[in-house]
Amino acid sequence: TVIPNLVGDGKGPVLTAVAHGNYTISGPSSPEWRYRIEKAGRLDVAIATITYTADMTEDLDIAQTVLTVISDQRLPGSSFVNRRISLFDGDVLGAVKIGEMVIFPNETAEFGFARYATPVHVPKGTSRTVIARADLVDQDYNNWEQHGIFIALAYDGTQVGINGNYAVGSDSEANIAGPTNMVQLGGGIRIFRNVPEFVLVGRNTDPVVGNSSFTFDVVNPDQIGDMAVKKLSFRIG
Repeated sequence: TVIPNLVGDGKGPVLTAVAHGNYTISGPSSPEWRYRIEKAGRLDVAIATITYTADMTEDLDIAQTVLTVISDQRLPGSSFVNRRISLFDGDVLGAVKIGEMVIFPNETAEFGFARYATPVHVPKGTSRTVIARADLVDQDYNNWEQHGIFIALAYDGTQVGINGNYAVGSDSEANIAGPTNMVQLGGGIRIFRNVPEFVLVGRNTDPVVGNSSFTFDVVNPDQIGDMAVKKLSFRIG
């Protein structure tokens, strides 16, 4: 894109090309986004984070991002209510919903277009984070294939341009294609019909040697079936 910069040199205006910016995509680094277990039927479950980082050239407005669903079973999008993922501004306390993504059913690879009601503005040299959240479908005998399904989201760098991943430069007004690599956006979740809940109810510290002991309640949140816990492992820190 060529932007006219009017420079008076006695010979008329001089047109100079304005270089456009670029951006990168990254997933979460926080331990809370590691692989974890979720209970089917839970609402507003965090699935992944998408971090956009603009280079130092210009501010960028992220227009659209293509996300692929990683799974060990077919049609993983069916595990989300209405096959829909909501997108929230991760830099705002309380998180404001800024867009949605519908996952297209596909027997081999499912994906969707993360579209924003208002483009995500990323000032040059900074980063903005978007959180992907979804309501999980209940599991029963009608969807037994989804029991224990693993799901993660990844940025799909194979689809670039205005029909895929792109941003718009604030100064250059250029349509800027997204990066071409694939990036997994978190450790993913595995969904079971029922998952135990653990509640810390007490902590005692030996005043002599300083050792601590912890008391937990193990809760079965299901209203129908019993649960047997075979083995527990804890990481305390």
